Amino acid sequence: MRGLQFDDPLCRCLAAEAGVAVVNVDYVVAPQHRFPAPPHQAFEVVRWVAEHGAEHGWDGDRLTVGGQSAGGGLAAAARQALEQGGPAIAVQVLHYPPLDLATRGKDKHSVIAKADAPRGGPAIRTAPAEGWRAGRAPATYRRPTMDTT
Repeated sequence: MRGLQFDDPLCRCLAAEAGVAVVNVDYVVAPQHRFPAPPHQAFEVVRWVAEHGAEHGWDGDRLTVGGQSAGGGLAAAARQALEQGGPAIAVQVLHYPPLDLATRGKDKHSVIAKADAPRGGPAIRTAPAEGWRAGRAPATYRRPTMDTT
């Protein structure tokens, strides 16, 4: 689920308690906007905030980007700003971002032994991630077989 209303209470609390300006933005999604539209949009938002900060009463030279889930992935992608000579990002706050969608979940290292997990399987179900990747992967990507057990 995405939507400004879900993050609004947290953003307002952060702004009030930390005494900072918080810009809470929505982002475009598929199928109306194909990849890489969302990360490009994230970069443009970071650039806009930096360039127009003074007009709105915030310091555009001190930037932190953050997000959760897909928004965390977009906040990570906003690092493009550093690579493209854009505004400097001082801190990234990434709350469970999906950053590695190429490695199958069952192939990722786990600190929890599979034998100790419920039913002898992984503690985190990999089927949702496998399904996500299978449905959105480029045609050249070999789609994995989903384990539904």
